Amino acid sequence: MSNDLEPIVVILILLSCSVGLRKMLIIADQNWIRTYAHTLTVVLLPIITYAITVVIAGNIALSLGMVGALSIVRFRNPVKSPFELVVFFLLITMGITAGANIEVLLSLTLVSGTVLLGFKAVDMGFKKIFNKNFFQVSFSEGSELPTVEINSSEKLIGLLESEQLISFSMQGEQYSYVLASRDKSDLLQLVDALEGNLHVQGVRFSTY
Repeated sequence: MSNDLEPIVVILILLSCSVGLRKMLIIADQNWIRTYAHTLTVVLLPIITYAITVVIAGNIALSLGMVGALSIVRFRNPVKSPFELVVFFLLITMGITAGANIEVLLSLTLVSGTVLLGFKAVDMGFKKIFNKNFFQVSFSEGSELPTVEINSSEKLIGLLESEQLISFSMQGEQYSYVLASRDKSDLLQLVDALEGNLHVQGVRFSTY
């Protein structure tokens, strides 16, 4: 189907799919995608991949030359989570499918968005029914989510048992707890529960 469309039309469709995917990632609480660099990556990577696919299509010599040229490229930017890598692979796949079949591109975008929003709905429903998140927060996700750091002069057993705890350290008689949650209100409730505790020496919030 894409062979019957002008490249500019395909690029506009790719652009719409990319922007839509970014919006669905934000709804799914993937706030790292909001940054300037990640937004440009979401928009440009599928288009660049599509251009490469169109250029090398049907030309074996040019394909081998392109592979050789791209093999010298080294990506030094560390990937924070496996899902971030999956998103980059999805963007590349969107560019490739745009060069082969627009219907596949639209289906891929629709299915990916459905999975993202579906798991978000499951997490919200589970929390509403059981008052806790269906998915646990990993340490690597902590830097992308709202976090709170609590310092105290005594062990706080309630925090040690909290599902939001991603880091705990102790230096002498000083204890430090770092907790993260997709919902900032959960962290505020934890802090409110510690109000009046004389052992709490400091609380610091970080939101993203």
